Formats: sequence, C-alpha cells, structure tokens
Amino acid sequence: MQFDMDKVPSSVPYKLLVGLVAPRPIALITNSDLLNLPISYPAAALTSGFEAGPGETPGAWNHNSERHDWRSREFAQDFWKIKPNLTINYGIAYSYESGLWPSDMPIPGIMGPLFGGAPGVQLPPTPNRKLNFSPDFGFTYSPGAAGKWVIRGGFGVYWDTGNMVQKLHTVSNIGPIGNGPVTIPSTLFTIPTAAQDPNPAFDHLVVQTGSGFTPLARGSQIPTSTFTNITLGEFLEIYNLEYPTVDSVASPATPLTSGSYQYSNVDLIKSCSVCTNIQNPMPRSYQTTIGVQRDLGHGIVVTADWARRQVQHNSLGQLDLNHSNNYVNYVKTPVIPACTNAQLFVPSAQCSTGSFSTYVNEGVALYNGLLVRLVKNMSHHYSIIGSYAFQNLNSQSVIDFHNWKSGYGPTLAHNNLNVAAIGELPWGFQLSLNSSFISTTPIEITVPYDLTGTGATTASPLPGLPYRGLPSQAAITSAVTAFNSQYIGTKAPNGATITSPGLVLPTGPWRIGKPTTNQDFRLTKVFAYHDRYKLSLYGEVFNAFNVGNLTGYGTALSQNSGTTFGTFTGRAGQVFNSSGPRAEQVGARISF
Repeated sequence: MQFDMDKVPSSVPYKLLVGLVAPRPIALITNSDLLNLPISYPAAALTSGFEAGPGETPGAWNHNSERHDWRSREFAQDFWKIKPNLTINYGIAYSYESGLWPSDMPIPGIMGPLFGGAPGVQLPPTPNRKLNFSPDFGFTYSPGAAGKWVIRGGFGVYWDTGNMVQKLHTVSNIGPIGNGPVTIPSTLFTIPTAAQDPNPAFDHLVVQTGSGFTPLARGSQIPTSTFTNITLGEFLEIYNLEYPTVDSVASPATPLTSGSYQYSNVDLIKSCSVCTNIQNPMPRSYQTTIGVQRDLGHGIVVTADWARRQVQHNSLGQLDLNHSNNYVNYVKTPVIPACTNAQLFVPSAQCSTGSFSTYVNEGVALYNGLLVRLVKNMSHHYSIIGSYAFQNLNSQSVIDFHNWKSGYGPTLAHNNLNVAAIGELPWGFQLSLNSSFISTTPIEITVPYDLTGTGATTASPLPGLPYRGLPSQAAITSAVTAFNSQYIGTKAPNGATITSPGLVLPTGPWRIGKPTTNQDFRLTKVFAYHDRYKLSLYGEVFNAFNVGNLTGYGTALSQNSGTTFGTFTGRAGQVFNSSGPRAEQVGARISF
C-alpha cells in the first residue's frame, strides 16, 4: 500500500507532524512503516476507545432482571357503517416495556451537572414509559347518489421502541464498579516519566492546538480528538506498560451482585461511551392523511392525497453531553472539569476524562407530502398512470451542542414526476414505457471550522445561507465573499486562525446538484395457445437515452476547494429499473 503525503487533505496535518521528531515513512510497505506513523485518538464511544473490565454484559449486579425486557401490546379496533356512503373506523392500542431502560439504577452523581443536578449527587433512574396509548380514527365518505366522489382521511398516534443493546451498554457504565466492560478514552493513559520508560522519543512529543503545536510533556494525558506526533508503535509501548493497571481497577475480584452502591464505573473511568438520558422519552409520530377521489368516467380516475407525519423525540444519536471539546475563550471547557493526573481512578473526584456519549431522543422530523394521480384503466388498447408528488421532509442533525435545533432543514428532493403507460399493438405486441423525473436534493455547504466552538462538528454550515436547501450560485458566491471578508485573520473558537486565502470557489463551471431523469421501454410479443397457454418474449431498455445522472457533488468549501466543490464524483449505479447507465435485457415468461 502506497501512502502519498502530498495527497493528504490539508485538514490533516501529517506534513507538519512528520518533521517534528524523526523522518516518517512515505510508503506503507511493512509493519514497521505502519508503527512509525503518527495517529490520533477518537473520543470513547460505542465503536471507539479501549475496553477494560469484565466481559459479561449485563454484569453481575441484578443480572437476571437486567437481561430481560418484557414487551406487551394490546389493541382494540372496530368500524361502523353509519350510512351506505359513510364508514368510520376507530381503535386504541397500549404498549409497555418493563426493562427497556435501567430503571433500577440511579444516575451516578458525577453525571449530575449534565442534567442540571449538583456534582456528586445521584439522580433518579431513567423511568420506563407507562402512558404509551395509540388512538386512531379514519373515515370514508362518498357524497351524492352517483358515487363518483370519495373523500377519505385518518389520524393516528404511533409509538416506537428503543434499542436493548443501548441498555446493555448503559448498565455497564452506570452500574457499580466492575459491572461489565467499559470503554475508556486515551486520556486515561499518560506519557511515561523517565523512570517508567527512558525512551527518548517521549521527550519530543507535541499536540496540535489551534493552528500550531505545543509540547506534550512526560506525565501528560494523551488527548483525544486531536493530532499528536505519538506514533502507533510508541502508543503500543505506553499501552502495554499501563493497561494492566487500568484493567485491574475496572475488574474488582468480587463485583457487587445486588443492593445499593455509592460509586459506578463512570465514577471510576470519568467518561461514558454509551449512556442513557435521564429523561429518555419514547419516539412517537402523529400521522394524518386526507384525500379525495373522482371518477371521471371512461375508466379514468383522479386522486389527490395529502399526508403529514410529525415525529417527536426522534433519536439524535449519541451526543457528548459533557461537551468535552467545547471552547470558551480558546480554552477547552467541558461541563464537568477535566481531571488532573492525581484525580484519575479516584471515584469521589468530580472531574472528567473525556466525552459522556449519551443517547438523546430530542429530535423532531416533519414530513408533508401531496400525491396526485391519474389512472386510465386498460381500454381502447392502452392504459396510463401518471403521478406527481410534492414532498418535504425536515429533519434534524446536531451542529451545535448549545442549540440542537439549529441543524433543522429539508432533506428530500421536493418534486417527483412519474408517467407509466402500456399500449397493445397489432400482431400481439405490447409497448410499455416508464418516465421519471426527480428534482435536485437539498444540500448543506460547509466550511472546515467548528464555528460554534462546541465540538458537535468539525465542519460548520457556511454562514449566510439557510440550513440545507438549494441556494443559487449567486447566493453562494455572496456568502463566500462575506465569509472571507469577515473571518480571515480571526480565530475559530478552538483557537485555530482562519488564514488567507480563505474559501475558494472553482474558476470554471460548477453546480451543487442535478435532477435525476430516466426513460425505460419494454417491447413484448405474446404467443397464445388454446386460450390457456401463453408465451411472452420481451426486450427491455433502461435509461434508454443514457442520461448521465451525476452524483456526489462536492459541498465542502476550503482553501483548496476550487478543484472539488461543485464537481460530481460519480454516476447513479445501474441496478435494473434504476437511472444508471443504459442497460438492456431480454427474457421470456410462460403462463398457464
């Protein structure tokens, strides 16, 4: 495997790192080359960090009860035909889960400040939800004696469930010390003193801070979510030296099996890879629909249906409620103050070693859709189905830990037009076609700086534009000009200087997306035998006009984005009945 340093993105400071101590390899050919590369350490989370403690999940504490989740759902429903042309249906359901959350485990005191509590004071457990009622109602009405019109509608509340795996990780973290495996961050490992390890490489370590590097002295904790010149080989040397001690303190000889406890695993480790919010409401949706249908005669029916779905308490995923990468006046300022070396592994110390990665069900998603269809049944040797959908889905992604809803905007292409038709031709031939058009999907244009300073993201939306959408090229150009005018020479919240030339747009043609179009044809010849046996031979062409439906347009702006922004990186793949490159196929069908 070849590794070309000149092709590493500028956001990754390998070029700076390789000259700080000793020469680093340009080509990765042997294991030694890999061990000599500098690495970075992500925050402890579900899929990152280092595991310590007993391997059993759930752990020893209340093991039998914690391993079960009893889930029940009861419902009753009925319909009532009030008149020959009016029918209503109604029902109600109830659901309950007894073990979805660790409802018998208090929230450890170290986490109190994350939920508005006092440091060191335990908070009540996360409760199981007992009021998950789901009513629904619908109706169908056909006014007039002719029965040409139909009006229909409905409403319902629907509850989702949680993830049992989330609970199993949570009980390891907030349960008593030794209650299963825990994921630890790199900050629990320290640069060895000269007495512990005389390796001279440990005398020349640096860490990236802002736009430069500062010394990383012996005895310092190994930071997360930033770059150092510690190589993989040097870290393995530290790991082998210190991990046995880390694992032993997380693995007591006789773990607690029941009863109350004062300190938990997070009191010991002082970070959390998977925790549950103290108030973790179940996701639910409110769904409404209403529509009208009209029979125009001659086998033609027109329908229009509107649907709305509002999802409350949607999962925002795992968020660091400790804001461990939050900066105030260019200084990292987590909610729970960072630990000193003397506070490591001291359960009573109210400090943190990194992130408290916590599942948060506080998202909102709102979908509105209008579908208009015209259907002509098969008559006079042809049939047509035409449909147009206008859809708008607004959903949430976290770009600012201090304002979760700032990342709320559209995600779906708004317009979707489709026409399908089949015609019967002479001599037993049939011709079918399918045409589709999907408008451009909203996008988010980003800059390579955390402008909020909260650590929620390393790439913030370009100021001056709405969050997600389809801004014009003039609006984008204006926003880039304003950014370069206002931000160049200033510092991002983490202390990194925003240097000239700032954001760069391409000098040639560019665009931020493209509609998707597709045209398919099928020609079928039917052979009939005694009105019972039929043989159909057909040939199909997908994307017959070979339209290049380009994808992967670059949306990230930076100092070198002039070659990548607004440029496509791929084309829709070809799965039959898709919008990829032109494809043909032939086939046969026997029916009897």
